[in-house]
Amino acid sequence: MPPPQTKRQGLLQLAKSAQLYWFLGHAFAILFTTLTFATSFFQSPFSDTPLSFYKNALNAIIITYAIVLRQVHKGKPVTMILSQLRSLLKESNVQYLLLALVFRLTAADPGPVFGGLYPFTIYSLFHFLNYLDTTLLAALPVSNADQVRSLIKMFVSSYNEKSMYIAASCELFLVPSLVLSALKSIILLEWYRAPFSFIRQLIVVFSVVSFLRLRYQQNIYMKQLVDSYDLRISQLLYHPQLPQGFRLGYLRFKSVLTNTLGYLELEKKTR
Repeated sequence: MPPPQTKRQGLLQLAKSAQLYWFLGHAFAILFTTLTFATSFFQSPFSDTPLSFYKNALNAIIITYAIVLRQVHKGKPVTMILSQLRSLLKESNVQYLLLALVFRLTAADPGPVFGGLYPFTIYSLFHFLNYLDTTLLAALPVSNADQVRSLIKMFVSSYNEKSMYIAASCELFLVPSLVLSALKSIILLEWYRAPFSFIRQLIVVFSVVSFLRLRYQQNIYMKQLVDSYDLRISQLLYHPQLPQGFRLGYLRFKSVLTNTLGYLELEKKTR
């Protein structure tokens, strides 16, 4: 074990590093998401306490992504960064930061996005554990650090792959939840009574759909998940007892959706 003086110096170096505050951001994201989930059992998600925890969770999430992007692009002129906007939007950290900002800016009105914190928190959990394993435990005077690190490694190796699919599923199922909420607003004429709130609701829907389009292009877990659902639906619609109209309707819907989402591609395919 390193002498106390070495440990103290290591802790001082950690305290000065941006990575420690990145770690704390993930820790607070996990904490506030847990509190949001727990208090939502007893109160409406729109009430003050759960909403406050929801906002603080997003604040922590935004800080973590802002720290990462600052470290990546530190030293680059702002004009250079802005001139490479298309390239910047390809970065997953930028995509998640923008989504978190949309959720935070619309937290009060139209309100929290059901399940919106879960993907962020899954990633935060693994970032938290990895930093704890590789950096923090080595600097802290913990007697059973090796045992804790062994447990962390075992957990990460066992659940990392599964968690990526769970995170992708949480992201994907934001769409039906938000679309149904928007349809409810249309049917109940909420768009007429509160037009600005409805516009913000549509902005959230558009932001999530755009985000998922980019994730489908870049993330293997999202692509496999979407393709697997498409295959299941196609197999179901090809059942001989179902009318052909269902299958044709789905194919038309998929064609329209694919053509519409094609406008969101960052790289246009050349022939």
